[in-house]
This record gives sequence, C-alpha cells and structure tokens, in this order.
Amino acid sequence: KIKIPSLDDPSTHKFLSETCDRLGLECPEPRTTARLLDKLVGEYLEDTYVNPTFLMDHPVIMSPLAKWHRSLEGMTERFELFVAGKELCNAYTELNDPVVQRERFMQQMTDKAAGDDEAQAHDETFCEALEYGLAPTGGWGLGIDRLTMFLTNMQNIKEVLLFPAMKPQNNQPGKESGNEDQSNGCAGTVLTSSVLAGIDVAARDGAQKLEEFLTGKSFIGGQMPCQDDKVILDACRRAGLEEFDGFKNIKGWIHTLSFFSDKVMSDWPSVEDEKKPKTTKETPKKETKKEEEDDDDLFGDDDDLFAEDDGEAAAALKAKLTAEAKARGEKKLEKGRSMIVFEVKPFEADTDLEQLAKGIKSIEADGLQNWGQEYKLVPVAFGIKKLVISCVVFDMKIGMDDIMDLINDKFGDDIQSIDVQAMSKV
Repeated sequence: KIKIPSLDDPSTHKFLSETCDRLGLECPEPRTTARLLDKLVGEYLEDTYVNPTFLMDHPVIMSPLAKWHRSLEGMTERFELFVAGKELCNAYTELNDPVVQRERFMQQMTDKAAGDDEAQAHDETFCEALEYGLAPTGGWGLGIDRLTMFLTNMQNIKEVLLFPAMKPQNNQPGKESGNEDQSNGCAGTVLTSSVLAGIDVAARDGAQKLEEFLTGKSFIGGQMPCQDDKVILDACRRAGLEEFDGFKNIKGWIHTLSFFSDKVMSDWPSVEDEKKPKTTKETPKKETKKEEEDDDDLFGDDDDLFAEDDGEAAAALKAKLTAEAKARGEKKLEKGRSMIVFEVKPFEADTDLEQLAKGIKSIEADGLQNWGQEYKLVPVAFGIKKLVISCVVFDMKIGMDDIMDLINDKFGDDIQSIDVQAMSKV
C-alpha cells in the first residue's frame, strides 16, 4: 500500500514523482501532480478491476468539471465504472459555480501550456452560461462502443465501430505525419506570418506575447488591417482563444475582425505593402481669400473691415466669419472616429432581440455617425442569446458611456447588461 500525503501539501508532487520512479512507472512530461496520481491509479487500481467496480470520490485536481464533495475536503462527487480493466462509465455532480469553474479552467490552461494534451480547454461560453444559473445537476456518460465490445466478446474496439474506415489516417502517402496544409500561412497554431513567426498561440507564453504585441494596436500592422490579421486570427481560433477572457487585447482584436467577411479579408494587403510609402499627386494650391488664410486673426484689421460706420454690415460680416470659424472647428472634431462593439444581454430568453436591434439602431445622437448594417445574435445557453451590435462615433463629441446610457434609457426594462466587447480607431 502507498500512503499519499494531502494533495494540498507542497511535498506531495515530489513524493508522487519519486514513487513513480521507484516503481518503474514511466510518466512523460509534464509530470504534474494530476498526471502522476493518474498513472499510479491506472496501474494499481483500474487495471485490476475485473468484476464491475465503482471508483469513487476523485480528487479535485483530476476532475475540473465536477463539484466539490459535500463532506470530503479536496475531493469531488464523482464515480467511474470499470469492467475487465476498462472504463465503461463516468459520472459526477456538475459544478455550477462560475467563479470556481473559471479558476479550475485557468489551472488547466497552465497545465496545457506546459504540454499536457489531456488538460481541459478553457470554455468561457460555458462559464458565462453558469452565470445565468444552473440548478443542481448530475451527469453521466456511457461508452456504447466499449459496452458493445464486452457484450459481443470482441477483443478490439475497432470490431464494433460502425464506420472504422472513416477515421482519419495520419500517415498517408506523400504526406508526413503531423504536417498540415500551410497554404493559409499557418500550420496549426504555430505562426508563420511575417510578424511573430514561430510563436505557438496555443501555449500560454505564446498567447502572452501576442497579447503584449497587440497593446495599443487596433490591428497587427497598426491602425490598418492586413493579411497577417487573417492568418493569426485563424491560428487563434484553432487555439480556442476566441472564447478566453484571460487576454483582453486578443479578445477585443478578434471581435473587431469578426465584423469583416472572408471576402473582405482576402483583399487586405500584406504588411510589407502597408509599410510602403504611398505616392500622391500634388495638386496646385488655390488662392484663397485673405480672411480665410489667417486663422489667428478671424476678423482681420478693424480699420479695413469696420472702417465704414455701418453697424449692420459690420455685425453681419462678423457673424459670418464667426460661423466659418465654428465650422472649421467642428470639421476638426469630426476627424477622430472609433468603432465600438457592444454586447447586450436580455433578462428573458424570449426577448425579441431582432426587434431590440432595430430599436437600438434607431437611436440618434450628436456625434453618433451610424450603426453597423449587420448585427449578431450569439447563443449563450439554455435558449438565451445575446445581441452583438456596433456603431461608429466621433471621439470628441460622444463616448461609449453616453451610448450605453442612451440604450439603457430607452430599453432598460428588457436589458440585463451592456458591455463593450471591442473598440478600435476608424
């Protein structure tokens, strides 16, 4: 028998690692506490279960989706059914606390970045669904193929698969195992773009480098999109970063790109083309009136403009020049624009989001240039959807808080929350 220290004890990892080495059990990297413990359980417990046996109350570190045990600290309410040394069933009480679930996903992401392929991927959509509420729930899964194998006395599971020929083959003629089509400029999650080449965005350190690179940028090339945006976007989606809240810059950048179609993205220039100086033809300067050339002296020389003792003419001219100066000032204010992407969540699942979107798009305000022609209805969970809608504003005239107040004032009874998903310069 092996007496294992408490899993909260920092020395437990060293104990498990030394025990595996002493017993001659090979546990490949990363040698996390969960993997070492699973190796011991698989060798000395699971493989010895011939008659139907239930393995119960798994540790928390081995069950990221299961709820903590109500009476055993550090354990979960989970069981597995083993028959003839094979797992046949897995069941547990569902974890319905979104805060705890996020913490466990973060730990799993750390293990995944260290090379643990079996670590659970972060599922932010699932966490968001838990925020809406999940009643106490229990779930279980049964391996139908393995059950059929046992009942028909087959020694190989391939004998009972309905369509074994449809399973992918890794070593096909003319293609090395592990190589993927690189025609899109990206092999899997490793970047081969002109910037950040060699970075694996599926690893935490690679995603962190991309997060830092995007700081202060609307797109990969700066303020304008390019082909590298599309290439790196494809890699991030493969890595699951689209739904991961841990990297705010990446998530905002992904949401900004989601409003462009594939056809539009295919026409974007390369980074090198964006860096080339653009040549423009010089146009001859037109002569302007003297009073329009001097912005500092709006009203000219008093002796010239108001020499004649004509009060009405002088007042009219002064009003005209003041209006022109104001117009020039407003034109300067309209130069800075931003696109804001809002996420609107309703109170009820039966809220008519199509009608809500039309109502929001009818809102007008000084500084609000226009609403996006298209919007998205994104499923959350249990029939509930959220509305993703965008608008373009003049930065010096109106802010995102003002837009959110306008929406709340008009539709506050139907809306649970409004959040800003992304904001970028236009």
